[in-house]
Amino acid sequence: MTSVVNKSDDLSHIGLAVQHVSRHIEYMSPSVKASLDTLRMNAGGKSDEVILSKRELEVVRLFVSGMTIKEISEQLNRSIKTISTQKNTAMRKLGLERDSELFQYAQSNGLMNLSSYAPGELDTGSPSQGSS
Repeated sequence: MTSVVNKSDDLSHIGLAVQHVSRHIEYMSPSVKASLDTLRMNAGGKSDEVILSKRELEVVRLFVSGMTIKEISEQLNRSIKTISTQKNTAMRKLGLERDSELFQYAQSNGLMNLSSYAPGELDTGSPSQGSS
């Protein structure tokens, strides 16, 4: 199960995240949830269409934190090709062509604050995510 807390959140969210993980329940602090909701919005402002899969978001978040594709593949135990494909698919879905645009997008949508999250920091096992 995965719990995610933004480093700028109130410290009480860390305790809540730990409690949720101990019960095998996913937890996201309100600021993380708001940032993810931003990613789920399509160009028309509808929030019912998910643009990025959890795995694509995870790769983007780690990439904009400064990790290389190789480092991400090692950390997530996936092939370099898979990580590269997930990053490129995320960029295509977001309408971005260059890494610099991805960094700008991440900064303007609050993903840079989430970039310090690394799978395994607050979870009790592998994230339960669908494949992309």
